Amino acid sequence: MRFTLLLPPQICAGLSSRTRVYLPIPTICGLGTHTRRSRSVSTSTKPSTKEDEKEEGGIRYNYIEDVENLHYYTYGGMHPVSIGDCLKRRYRILHKLGFGTFSTTWLARDTLLGRLVAVKIARADEESNETRILSMLNETQRVKSGCGDASEASPIDWLIPPLLDTFEVEGPNGKHLCYATEPADCSLSDTKMGGHGGIFRLDVGRVLAAQLACAVSLVHARDLHLGNVLLRSRHKLDELSDEDIYSQFGAPELEEIVRTDGKPLPLGVPKHSVSMIWMGKSYKDVALADARISLADFGASFAPSQEARYYSQAPRVVRPPEVRFEPTNPVSYSADIWTLGCVFWDMLAWSSPFNNFFGDEDETTFQQVDTLGPLPVSWWEKWKARDEYFTAQCTPTKGRNPLPLNQRFEVSSQEIRKERGWPVMSSEEKRAFLSMIRSMFSFIPEDRPNIQQVIGSEWMQEWALPEYRKLRADFTETD
Repeated sequence: MRFTLLLPPQICAGLSSRTRVYLPIPTICGLGTHTRRSRSVSTSTKPSTKEDEKEEGGIRYNYIEDVENLHYYTYGGMHPVSIGDCLKRRYRILHKLGFGTFSTTWLARDTLLGRLVAVKIARADEESNETRILSMLNETQRVKSGCGDASEASPIDWLIPPLLDTFEVEGPNGKHLCYATEPADCSLSDTKMGGHGGIFRLDVGRVLAAQLACAVSLVHARDLHLGNVLLRSRHKLDELSDEDIYSQFGAPELEEIVRTDGKPLPLGVPKHSVSMIWMGKSYKDVALADARISLADFGASFAPSQEARYYSQAPRVVRPPEVRFEPTNPVSYSADIWTLGCVFWDMLAWSSPFNNFFGDEDETTFQQVDTLGPLPVSWWEKWKARDEYFTAQCTPTKGRNPLPLNQRFEVSSQEIRKERGWPVMSSEEKRAFLSMIRSMFSFIPEDRPNIQQVIGSEWMQEWALPEYRKLRADFTETD
């Protein structure tokens, strides 16, 4: 999954004309998605595609769940890392934080300064402006965001991870770009999955949404999802020894990597896979004081003034519908607003507005129509599978009783909070929230509000931002 940054003009000026790069970061603690609190190992063979066999000579490995694709360990691919390795003669690897398609991320001890850092190691065949982008953003100490506080500015370092170091490592699979940043606790998606029926408390959801709106106004992010929004760590990690880390969060679990044909591993493939650490909390344990976020995954960045993009790397469940129905039109800032609305919903409700994590595009589309109403006529006519779900009058086929937007929110947010004895939105707040969300879910991209209009909406101004400003003042006093 990728998170694309639409760069501000001052950043674009420092980049080459080819500013689209591909370095999505993996999981928690500094950078990414797909963390799990536990993993299981299977001796069955992971299905591989013909393309895998072509690229990797038909090599297959016994499948290990919740680790990176082992076929990525080849020349031009991932760098093999073992616990105890020391990168740059400085960063000693303690644990694995996560993985993605284009990188792995590791918890390491900075032996020079004694602190703990998250080190991201990219594939060798990936070009990236990511470190340059982060460096420029880090140099921007304060940026106007429209969110406001006592000084009418928003500190970017609360939302953008600090770039602590950049370097390269060379190994059997090539030369790899690396950078170090501060570890975070976990992604919001991992936090919601940290227990059954994940839903944040109302005050926490408000503050998370307000911060994300401010972040998007700063850097205008695309392809957002909860896996790219991280909870900043409140652990005093630097006070913990290596032994304390293992005692508190668990030691790495190693599983031997074995070829299905029993032959020796190719050069560049690690001997063992490494499990991932979990330093986060379950959704029900996230208090207001924990609700500080930062954004992750700045790899797939591009300047829209220099390059048109016709696709979205966002998960299908949050992908804007124009990507499917208007494939010849470049995606625009309005696509961000759709995905941002999906993430806002996820922060305030138990389930996503369009519940289709494993289905195809048609299932996503009918969920959108069920929730929001008819598609634009030109889209409706393009949708070949529409008769499977709707009559000619755009009513649900027999046996289907879909819930519109307001009822979905009632079921997935209000009723669950009532069952748990938690505060719920008042009728006024619910009306304002759904009004904002409905405008963000306009099928026609040009009908959606821009980010400043989202920030200026009634719900943001009356409920979300006031809590965020108060919390930010408390953070400033205690940090």
